Amino acid sequence: MPTKKIRSEHCKNCNYDFRIDIPHMKYCPNCGQENHSPRMPFFHYLYELMEGIFHLDNKTWLTIKTLFARPGQITKDFIEDKRNRYSPPVRMYIWCTAFFMFSFWLLIDTIIHHSEQASEANKSLSEQFDEMADLTSTPIRIIMSGFWPTLPSTPLSRQRILKNIPDNEIKSWLQKQNYPADYFNIQLVKAYRTQINSQLTRSAYTKKLTTGYNIIFVLMLPFNALILFPFLYRKKIFYYDAMIFTVHINTWIPLFQALWMWVLVVMMGFLHAPESVFLSIPIINAAYYFFALKRAFGFSGISTIVRWLPTFVIDTFYHWLILLLYAAWFMT
Repeated sequence: MPTKKIRSEHCKNCNYDFRIDIPHMKYCPNCGQENHSPRMPFFHYLYELMEGIFHLDNKTWLTIKTLFARPGQITKDFIEDKRNRYSPPVRMYIWCTAFFMFSFWLLIDTIIHHSEQASEANKSLSEQFDEMADLTSTPIRIIMSGFWPTLPSTPLSRQRILKNIPDNEIKSWLQKQNYPADYFNIQLVKAYRTQINSQLTRSAYTKKLTTGYNIIFVLMLPFNALILFPFLYRKKIFYYDAMIFTVHINTWIPLFQALWMWVLVVMMGFLHAPESVFLSIPIINAAYYFFALKRAFGFSGISTIVRWLPTFVIDTFYHWLILLLYAAWFMT
């Protein structure tokens, strides 16, 4: 994407006259300084940033088509330095993540609109929890965690204490319920405690949670690639290759989920499909991960299987852990 730059007729550094040498308007042939002043209004920079992120061109559509039709091909091409045909990886990652968040928010708001009265939808999560009957059973999980690890459905009468339970009593509570009292379930209860004490509505809480989680995840992408690198490594594979693979995988996942979850909701609403159809998301993700890994790095079938299982498990666990810790520590 060409950047709109303001050119001057004379070099500000050495006063070279560009009018006598039009082909060299971009850089001064005398001193080498770029013929462009970076001093521009703030909104010009904001405009360029937004255009750079959301500008859709032929490269964007080719990138999307290749992500879906040929898992791992873009990573393979980047490793072979065939980059120019595709959109920049970070731009696509940001665009697809933003698309997923808005799609997910719209889906949550649509479900709430059709399943709850306006008066209920406007109540905070804390108020909704307090008004539920003691005999009601609900699973203990993060609001957007889906089929990620949860604690079983537990009667509200046994959950009431969780609104004000101190950290040092969580382990004891888990043991009394015969639930594993490990580090992750303790963090899950902390996240659930924050959730049922929240003064935000379900819609507002979901938006805050997804926004914060995705910001932290994008900042942690280099570390995500680092922990996967030992499993991806073979001769002539570098950390850069693991990083590009990680970015492309985490570009396809939100793009796919942003579209597929609407299909699943329609199946549940009109075809009365069970909630278990959402298990198709991790299954499809696992299959995509396998074929992307095989094509991107040229592993044999057996080598791909040996690498695929730990990398996919670690990657999935890593996503869940970031969401869990963010929900437990930063959603107050």
